[in-house]
Amino acid sequence: MSWNSTDGSRLSNYSSYPFYYKSIIELKTSELKKKDFDQIASYSTSILRYSPGRKFIIGCLANFEETKLSMVLYDDTLNQIKYITQTRITQLTDLQILTLFLSLSATQLVYNDKFINILSNKKITFLHYLGRGSSSFVFYSEAQQEQRTKFVLKISRQNCSKEKFIIEEMNKIKPKNMNLIQCMDMDFDDENADYLIAFNLRGVKLDGIFIQRFLDNTQLLINTWKQANLCYIHSDIRIGNTIMNDNMLYINDYSSAVQPKTPNYYQGCLSTASNSILKILQSNNEKISLYYTDDGISFLKSILLLKPYFQHYTSNILKAIADNETCDILLIYEYTMKLFKDKNIIKTLAFLEEDREILSIDDLNDIIIRALETEKTDDYHIDEYLQKLKL
Repeated sequence: MSWNSTDGSRLSNYSSYPFYYKSIIELKTSELKKKDFDQIASYSTSILRYSPGRKFIIGCLANFEETKLSMVLYDDTLNQIKYITQTRITQLTDLQILTLFLSLSATQLVYNDKFINILSNKKITFLHYLGRGSSSFVFYSEAQQEQRTKFVLKISRQNCSKEKFIIEEMNKIKPKNMNLIQCMDMDFDDENADYLIAFNLRGVKLDGIFIQRFLDNTQLLINTWKQANLCYIHSDIRIGNTIMNDNMLYINDYSSAVQPKTPNYYQGCLSTASNSILKILQSNNEKISLYYTDDGISFLKSILLLKPYFQHYTSNILKAIADNETCDILLIYEYTMKLFKDKNIIKTLAFLEEDREILSIDDLNDIIIRALETEKTDDYHIDEYLQKLKL
């Protein structure tokens, strides 16, 4: 049973998406168990993760003999979701607690009902659902104006103004022959605009034949890498954050981008993070200074994770992420860098890890391009080239 934010006459094809729900109540006929709490926490987390502007959600678990509330909160500073179980709020009876919960208003539940206007207004038509990120949905949309402009709309729980600013800044300084994803200036409702961002192109995710095309085309790899180091560190480079459009590959999702050597809480990807970052995260949750080299490492790790000889370890890394075991990810990379030490891509990764904080952008670009040009062959040994750079 759940409370839905739209009345029956206005339900759309998207009314089942998490950001429509105000809260969740789960009724059980048996004794409440830990797995029941885990389940409602999972449901609540999904709603909160994809609800723009929302700070927390309260859920209720009851069997009419016992009633307990749970709260899932979002920490903007750490970009973390926290789960709290409330065993008893007052001396009220369980039935009174249940009644109190059912009487909570949308305002008390911190539900952002203004956001739903974006989906229900007549300015935008949602043509296709394209997918979701870690905290956002993406739709192929059309503006209901004379020009009928089509665009890709990202709806995020995080404020998108920083991401939009970064993309615009990168487009100002990029070389003329470089293709970059661009933002479009759409007339969104001012109250919701910070959680929306419109892009100029619709692409497809790398999958199957597109992944092979990506790996086989050295120039495509090089062109893609060149998008990564324009005044900001992306910090979330992975295959999931790329799209193919008209035989060009574009890096997208700059929501985790930061300036170099500026301490920030790490919000990037773990599967392709540098070993140096993984070591820091393993020991503390403090702010981390990132370097352009971190993006270079992430880019090469994205390729490594797709290699046939690495697939067993790719699966283990993805499992470690699902289990929230950062230390396991680091151990897998340390082991495989010894196991495949003769591979040029591994030699390059080891070099970048060692000189992570001192490499110039020019040297980094040269190293990445040389690694991409030679990673398909074991006949060329990149060691000599790397050693010359060190000297």
